[in-house]
Amino acid sequence: MPKAAPRRTFTACWTCRGRNIRCDAGIPGCSQCARSRITCEGYHFNLVWVDPITGSYTSHQRRAYPCHLTWHGFPSLTLQEVDHLIGHCKDTQCRCPLHQFVNPFTAFSINEDLVNLISPSEGNTANHILQPPSCSLLNETVLNNATAVGEGHDHSLPAVPTPVWSTPTSDTDLSLARSQTPIRTVEGQKMPLRGCDEPLEQETRLVLRHYTSDAANVLAHQPTQPWMVNVTYEDGMLFHHFLSNLSKRMVPVDDDCNPWKTVYPSLAMQTTRSSDAEALYHALLAQSAFQLANLKGSERGAQVRGSALRHYGIALSKLRQSLIDPSKDYTTVLAALYTVILAEHVFQGTRSGWHDHIRGAKGFVSQFLSQQPWKHSREAYTITQNFGLAVVISSTSDTRRPLRVENDEVGELENMLNDLMSMPDMVFGYTLGGTPHILKAIYQIRLLEVHVNARRISGDVPELDDDMFSRVGQILQLLHIPLHEKLQTYVCHRESNGITVKPQLRTLAETHLRLFNTAVSIYLFCIVLRSPPSTVAADIRQVLVDARSCIDVHDSTVSIWPLFVAAVEAYELETQTMATYCLDVFKDGGAGNRSDVKRVVQQVWKDRDRLATELQCNPGEVSLDWRETMKKLEVDILLL
Repeated sequence: MPKAAPRRTFTACWTCRGRNIRCDAGIPGCSQCARSRITCEGYHFNLVWVDPITGSYTSHQRRAYPCHLTWHGFPSLTLQEVDHLIGHCKDTQCRCPLHQFVNPFTAFSINEDLVNLISPSEGNTANHILQPPSCSLLNETVLNNATAVGEGHDHSLPAVPTPVWSTPTSDTDLSLARSQTPIRTVEGQKMPLRGCDEPLEQETRLVLRHYTSDAANVLAHQPTQPWMVNVTYEDGMLFHHFLSNLSKRMVPVDDDCNPWKTVYPSLAMQTTRSSDAEALYHALLAQSAFQLANLKGSERGAQVRGSALRHYGIALSKLRQSLIDPSKDYTTVLAALYTVILAEHVFQGTRSGWHDHIRGAKGFVSQFLSQQPWKHSREAYTITQNFGLAVVISSTSDTRRPLRVENDEVGELENMLNDLMSMPDMVFGYTLGGTPHILKAIYQIRLLEVHVNARRISGDVPELDDDMFSRVGQILQLLHIPLHEKLQTYVCHRESNGITVKPQLRTLAETHLRLFNTAVSIYLFCIVLRSPPSTVAADIRQVLVDARSCIDVHDSTVSIWPLFVAAVEAYELETQTMATYCLDVFKDGGAGNRSDVKRVVQQVWKDRDRLATELQCNPGEVSLDWRETMKKLEVDILLL
């Protein structure tokens, strides 16, 4: 009996087709895309241009007409011009300049013979349906809505629509019309209508600077660039990917106050004429493009990687202009600096140079130490605490100077860090998942490490004297603060902003807070006090169990620093298996430096097993400094 030929089906989603993997055709998205944390492009039909003579077409190309070319060559229209075209859509005698182009607003003509066959009542109905809209009614409605928004009335009323290009939801988006998206304005600002003869660049700038839960919904559900009307199709796709996908993965606990969905995009889009805002905008696009390139692989992601490098170069160029500008904005420039660092050393995966970038950012912040802008603005505080926690975390993995901290390191920002550590927990903890008490604990551990290493260099025996006992006791006291108090502060703050904290979100916040808190304890004992991993075996297991719970149960992102600190000290087969699973999930998440993280962890395991064999002891009794392993592998990882 002849062997049956395999039957080929075409039910896979477009993403799995492009990746050449099996697809389960799940609705609304397949499980393969969900597991890889990428956008499932769906199962719709893609249209292609067919040659009218030969009937041939080019396959495996973009099969959608770019939406930004839909009205290419047509002038931008004001509201008054739109009213005129709608009101005179049937007027063939109008000789105004607007009617020199094809009118995009048309109406079906009525066949008089057909109308005569219809009853009088039906004929009236037909005439009523085909009546053009009233210009006066349109103007009155727009003016009323603009006034209501400007005076702080019901914000559910639509604001004056600004012509923008609709952002595609995927590479195969078939949107062929211009989108007019109502964007919320800052309370108290009025939006005067633009005259017919004013250019498009004079359009009233809408500032999305509200730090409210509504801002996240506006940006996530309507991902448009209202002031960048010349945005390309590719840039629109990258920005949409950042808002709808990557921003959720930038924080361990994603809610409507996520600054990567509110603060960072709004700062980037505040104006097109500000070099610092443009630097932040292109840095965000570079992040998005680097992640997509890593997900697609070296071959299929080559084009996207080229776009990432282009946006990264533009961001650096605009950032240089901003740094020499005397009127630069502290918040936006620091956000751009921080985003550029993440784009290159986390998402692109560059293994060196992040020390210089962080030192440069610290130099910029030091210029504003006397002004203390983080005390005057919620946005400035959010960006500053992101950067402050990143500075402290990155100092723990500095392979160049592990035994000392120079005066230009963390110490020069001590006043700023003290301000951040004294702030209430309710507005802290974004990007990395820490809180003020965790930041303070890590900072004090670094100071303790400097003290211990200084004694080792001088030849003194690093025994725990009264001073060191006191320092360790203060740190442990911080780490043993009841976490339910911190969690309750988080819940109260969210509820005061109108955000309902569901039980699942509450459990996730508690899990990640415990995970981070326990990892700080592991770092204290294993790295600073040089205790063997066996003394903190229960803590190692707890961190890895919590990390797997965040990944499997809550589908959440886990901060890399606490996971790495626990994984690198794992010495039992069970804990190493859990660590490998979590690191594999990180490796497939699109951040370029995560593969180096797994490489360092596995090398530490090998070195510990080898030393245990030589010393004829249990691997849990062998203490290793993973920073020395990084140096040996010539890998310098930014654990952010």
